[in-house]
Amino acid sequence: MRRETLHLTLLFLGEVPRQRIPDLVDAVDKVHGTPFQLSLKEFSCWRHNRIGYAAPEGLPTGLESLVVMLRRQVSAAGFDFDARAYSPHITLLRNVTSPVERLSVPALTWRVQKFALVESVPGSTGVHYVESKSWSLG
Repeated sequence: MRRETLHLTLLFLGEVPRQRIPDLVDAVDKVHGTPFQLSLKEFSCWRHNRIGYAAPEGLPTGLESLVVMLRRQVSAAGFDFDARAYSPHITLLRNVTSPVERLSVPALTWRVQKFALVESVPGSTGVHYVESKSWSLG
C-alpha cells in the first residue's frame, strides 16, 4: 500500500451524488468527539478478498462513540451506508497469497485528533484519496 492511501474507514457511504455533499457535510458538522488513542496490535488476513490488515485488539471507546454518532447523523440526513458491524482496520496488503491467522505485533499507537470526509478517486496509478473536509475532535 502507498503511504498516502493508508486510512481507517469510519463509515463507508459508497457513491454520493455531488449535489448531496453539502447535506452530508451539514450532518457531519453535528458530530462531536474527543481525541483518543488507537493502538494497532494485531495483523491478520481476510481470505475472501486476500487483504492483510492491522487492527486494534478491541474497539476503543472514543472510536466507537465517533462511529455511532456518525451513523446516527448520516442516517437522520437520509444517507445510506454500509451498516454491518464496525470492524476497525487499516489495509496494509492486497492480493495476499499466503494468508495468516491473527498475529500479535508490536503496538503502533496513533493519537486520533481529527477525522475527514474523503473521496476515493480512481486513476492510472490506482486509487487516491481527496479530502473534502476535516473535523477536529475535542
